[in-house]
Amino acid sequence: MSNVLTEQLCSLIRTMTKAEKRHFKLFAGRSGNSSDMIFVRLFDAIEKSKNFDDAQLLKKVKGLRKQQLSNVKKHLYEQLLISLRLLQHDDPEIHIREQVDFARILYKKGLYLQSLKILERARNEANQKNNHTLLLEILEFEKLIELRHITRSLGNRAGELTAHCRDSRLRIERTGKLSDLALNMYGFYLEHGPARHQEDYQKVTSYFRNNLPDYPVDELGFTERVFLYQSHVWYHLIVQDFTQCYKYAHAWVGLFSKWPEFKKLDPDLYMKGLHNELTTLFYCGDLKRFKASLLILRDFIREHEKEFSENSAITAFIYFETNLLNRFFMEGAFREGTRHVPELVSGLKRFGNRIDVHRILVFHYKIACLYFGNDDYKRCIHHLNTIISTGTPQLREDLQVFARLLNLIAHYELGNEDLLEYQIRSTYRFLLKVSDLGPVHKAVLEFLRTSSHFERSKLDSSFRELKSNLEKLSDQAFQRRSSMYLDLVSWLESKTSNVSVQEIIRSKALGR
Repeated sequence: MSNVLTEQLCSLIRTMTKAEKRHFKLFAGRSGNSSDMIFVRLFDAIEKSKNFDDAQLLKKVKGLRKQQLSNVKKHLYEQLLISLRLLQHDDPEIHIREQVDFARILYKKGLYLQSLKILERARNEANQKNNHTLLLEILEFEKLIELRHITRSLGNRAGELTAHCRDSRLRIERTGKLSDLALNMYGFYLEHGPARHQEDYQKVTSYFRNNLPDYPVDELGFTERVFLYQSHVWYHLIVQDFTQCYKYAHAWVGLFSKWPEFKKLDPDLYMKGLHNELTTLFYCGDLKRFKASLLILRDFIREHEKEFSENSAITAFIYFETNLLNRFFMEGAFREGTRHVPELVSGLKRFGNRIDVHRILVFHYKIACLYFGNDDYKRCIHHLNTIISTGTPQLREDLQVFARLLNLIAHYELGNEDLLEYQIRSTYRFLLKVSDLGPVHKAVLEFLRTSSHFERSKLDSSFRELKSNLEKLSDQAFQRRSSMYLDLVSWLESKTSNVSVQEIIRSKALGR
């Protein structure tokens, strides 16, 4: 537990800006010289160290005994949070909660009217921010005061308060059901990716339809509509109905035109909506609309990045970089994309472990695809190995599958016949384990298994046969996802026409 707290302290301190660290020192020294305080000296020791353990901390902080260390760390952690909390005066939700805290203090002093006055202001702010959970908490506090004390302020407020409470409870119930559905759809997509077969389709469709509440859209507020549209986006993404997916992603983004104040209140949600709109356009191959939406995302980030929290900065980095890579794929600009990779990797290092494993794996796969398209198979394999060797293979099974297929093809391109036979067996075992041996996988594996013994000069007819088989499969339901991750058909065209993959994909993009 002690080491866990040390790691938490280290993570928190590393995310603090210079201004936040300076404020903490001033905050800690408000009642004396901060340099004399042992928890401040512990802060200094952690801030200056890159790698450390409790034994090192005891050596660096004079006067700190082993028996004290755990309590001092807890105290430092609490003081850091309090200091950071005081700086968050521009966060609307924190400001509202602060007003509720002030009202509670006044209530305990017996100053009921003053407490009610503050609660009324907080209630109006919560209502403007569409935060009905916080609004209901404020309303219940107001009711408690009116019920227990003679404030002479009741008048018609009894009816007003109960009406407000009923409305808030209804909205909270609706929001809860819709957010549950959105979360479960998102969870299914993260774990499994697109539907693999009819059984997946029926399972997710049945769950979606049985749990989709029948609420009139016109009666829903901003938050309720967001969760409704999110649910549809994830569902249609899973079943690969990209027309409907784009419709709801575009509606999600459109909410911020009707309620423009939420762009500032929740920039992450706006960027996520744009990201999902871009993802759908990528799958549809609509380059013109894609580039227009990417410019909107880029301009929004540039305009507001100085106001972003660290979390918003991470969100902006993930969404913009993901879609920039997708633009490279759509245009067949693999060489340009590989030149951008060092900047992307630098950003990944900057944000460190604050980006979840799933997104990091997706980045590595996309980087591998860029190198593959640029004929740099060694670097391609390097990034694929990061995915294949990950400790969480149950995450995004579809990504694991296509990483292994691309790894096989890269080894094939390098002429690693000795390794190829082992790689094929290993991939077969993995696919059987995850029950994902689909027609596309079988076709590619069979080709590699048989062609690894052929002379390179005699492979042309085999390439053409595989290309024909994959084109037929790409028209089948649930097999379209193959081209989302790996454009095997374009690769095969390059093998039979002696034209680079970049040129083939670029010509397709111009044709679209």
